[in-house]
Amino acid sequence: YVPTPPPAPPPPVPVSPVQIGVGYKIGNGIGFAGGDLIVVLAGRLHLDLQANYLSSGDAKGYGLAPTLQYHVASPGEDGVYVGAGIQYAQLSMGDITASGTGVVANVGYSWRWRSGLGVLLGGGVQHMPEASATDGVNTVTRKGGTTLNLELGVRYFF
Repeated sequence: YVPTPPPAPPPPVPVSPVQIGVGYKIGNGIGFAGGDLIVVLAGRLHLDLQANYLSSGDAKGYGLAPTLQYHVASPGEDGVYVGAGIQYAQLSMGDITASGTGVVANVGYSWRWRSGLGVLLGGGVQHMPEASATDGVNTVTRKGGTTLNLELGVRYFF
């Protein structure tokens, strides 16, 4: 009797030098209706370009949060990531427009399947030093602050 060898583990997800991903993303202090474009720059280094839109009654606005992420695991594998970037948000209601710029830093976990589907879940801090509002004539500036931050993304890599 010769025992049958155990099956070989599945090969890692193939990763080309530069990959593109798109998805739905919320968080980073800029809202719940957003998307992101992910560019895998060099294996473990990802550029995540997030944009969100807000429309509620008379208030309309948008936010941008480009971040640079470093994924600890080998390319194409599940694992921990750390990321940092900037955030910008603008909200208008009638003739008044408010805006602010800040920074964001997160740590989280990224899952990725052979199909190209991926999920990202993280948390961290965000800091917006100040926000200003103007009606075109008068401008008011208020002190910002530091708060906890969450991010969640569902994406597909091509």
